[in-house]
Amino acid sequence: MSPSRSSDSPPAPQPGVPPRPPAEVRAALLALDRPGTPCTVRDGGPEGVDVVAEFVLVKLTKDGLFGRRQYCESFQVQLRLVPESYEVRAVDVHTEYTLSGDKPRRRTTSRSRGQLRKKLVGYEFTPGTRERRETYRFDSHDLKAALQHAVAAGGWTWHPVTFGRL
Repeated sequence: MSPSRSSDSPPAPQPGVPPRPPAEVRAALLALDRPGTPCTVRDGGPEGVDVVAEFVLVKLTKDGLFGRRQYCESFQVQLRLVPESYEVRAVDVHTEYTLSGDKPRRRTTSRSRGQLRKKLVGYEFTPGTRERRETYRFDSHDLKAALQHAVAAGGWTWHPVTFGRL
């Protein structure tokens, strides 16, 4: 999921390429969800949008006196297809939250919305040594680049949303 981009502007559709129907653009976006990748691309019905691309990270898990507690972080790109103008409107949502108890309840601790850039890298230390090994790497730039290329290939434009509704 990481086509390279030389600039920060989203790719434009090729001139002369007719825009594809919304169902085909949506299918192309959902096709980016592949096993073995750290991100998922899924239907955005629960969030009230068309498609959601998401990276979820469980940062720390503790077993304590009051049960299990997980500290988590998620980064979402929420997408809405606007067929009238052949554009995909996108907003980023970063959330840090805690899951606690036997039947996990979610408590949000912080939430950001807009056009965000997030880089996350995790390491695992080798027992008995000072060596560390990278266990995961996430850059929101790579995730959005893959989404933008799928949109442009369908003849649509990418419209980032900072304030307001999708």
